[in-house]
Amino acid sequence: MASKSGKINYKDGLERSVLERYMATLSLIGGIDPYEIDKGKLTSNVQCLTEITYIDILNYLVNTKSAYTLDDLKCYKSLESYNQFVNGWVKDVLAVELNNNVLVIAKHKEKKKQNLYLPDVPAPTDTEFDDFTLKLFATKTKPVVLAIMPKYAEHFIPQIISTDLPKLFFELGDDQCLLMHKNDIVKHCEDMFRDINVTAEQAKHAERLTRGQSECKDWHRLRTGRITASRMKAVCTSSIDKPSISTIRNICYPVKFSNKATRWGCQHEKDAVDAYITKLAPRHDNLSVVECGFIINPEFPHIGASPDALVSCNCCGEGTVEVKCPYCVRDTHFHNDNIAYLDKDNKLKTCHQYYYQVQTQIFLCKKKFCDFVVWTQKDISVERILPNPELWQEIEVKSRKFFIHVILPELTGKFFTRPQSENIPPIASVLQPSITNNDGLTVSGNTTDLICFCQVPYDENFDDVVGCDNHNCRLKWLHFRCINMSRAPKGSYYCPECSPVHGSKVKKPKMF
Repeated sequence: MASKSGKINYKDGLERSVLERYMATLSLIGGIDPYEIDKGKLTSNVQCLTEITYIDILNYLVNTKSAYTLDDLKCYKSLESYNQFVNGWVKDVLAVELNNNVLVIAKHKEKKKQNLYLPDVPAPTDTEFDDFTLKLFATKTKPVVLAIMPKYAEHFIPQIISTDLPKLFFELGDDQCLLMHKNDIVKHCEDMFRDINVTAEQAKHAERLTRGQSECKDWHRLRTGRITASRMKAVCTSSIDKPSISTIRNICYPVKFSNKATRWGCQHEKDAVDAYITKLAPRHDNLSVVECGFIINPEFPHIGASPDALVSCNCCGEGTVEVKCPYCVRDTHFHNDNIAYLDKDNKLKTCHQYYYQVQTQIFLCKKKFCDFVVWTQKDISVERILPNPELWQEIEVKSRKFFIHVILPELTGKFFTRPQSENIPPIASVLQPSITNNDGLTVSGNTTDLICFCQVPYDENFDDVVGCDNHNCRLKWLHFRCINMSRAPKGSYYCPECSPVHGSKVKKPKMF
């Protein structure tokens, strides 16, 4: 129905469902339509307005659902009407008493097609922005915005597929060296060592390629045959004339080893690094902690190190981070009496292998310090270890000599693990045509490629194996599963065939 002025009434333009709600609301004031009230009856006197408290607002918003979304209207400060009122869009508030009720009419300045002003958002400070980008980088998802920031841009450079890696030492085997005597093979290895070179570009490429560390195949390949930081104490305390066979095998023929303690450490290394960042960030200017791969220094191509992270800040410079997550105290606060490598002041013992490890990292990576982190679910300790030049000089001399006189002879001619009897010539590792064994598996015709009682080829990606310490053992390597072994032995080990001769007790192997 049109009004006397010819204009269509507000309610006549409403949809049916909206009109029903509108008429129900009008029934509260006797069915009088506010749009039809004579403007002369309206007043701006605030005394005519009824008092509205937050309790009234609360009851309305909690007990009333939106007709459009059916959601409770609880967050009144997010409502468009509230924001328009606060921002000054409402200019007139008028009231009129109708049937013992007060009708309030508000006028506003906003036009239907006019965009509302956006609220002012202050720009972040440099510190806030740096913290934000650091947290983005820590997600390991490579957010695109970081690609244009100089601090993080290098991590977004596509890897160039290249075979220009440092020399892989497990490829040094030479059939002619299998028959050499000690003096001859050492002389040969001295000459070979002088020819081992690693360029800065090769070292840089190797580090980038192996940032996944143990999850990266090239990380394992580059480590094989190199004296790593974690093995440095064993190398420095081993005899050159009668070297430890287990140390030789750990360096030249590393195998994957896993137990509860190692799995715990791998699973919680990131938690430890995050806790380390949280602890240090407030006290250091522009702290940055990034992952790294296998590091080879061109000056010492026979040594390698894999720090858990690299750290830098404007106040302290650059350093390495080595993390330990001791399984034995995983749920407790640790003390000096329950962690073997810490002294009474919770400092790393200088005689422990971990101290040799971090000193090797410092000098090999050319950093100013190493932060040694010990983490449990309830505690964290961070010790800043500074360079020890005297120890590094000892490490450098002994590791070089051990590599030339022990590791290289083993890599080239298996000098320490081959049969020592001159009457038993070693079998040259020349591949023969493939044959099929009794189980129908195609294997190499060379019997030296088959290991253990089961006589199947060794798979470095899946097999956990242990070596027999008898030099003349025909098996050499045995699968953990075949001898019911769950972890590597701490001392010497002799297989079931060799144990009667050496008086060692072993578990009876499974039969296949």
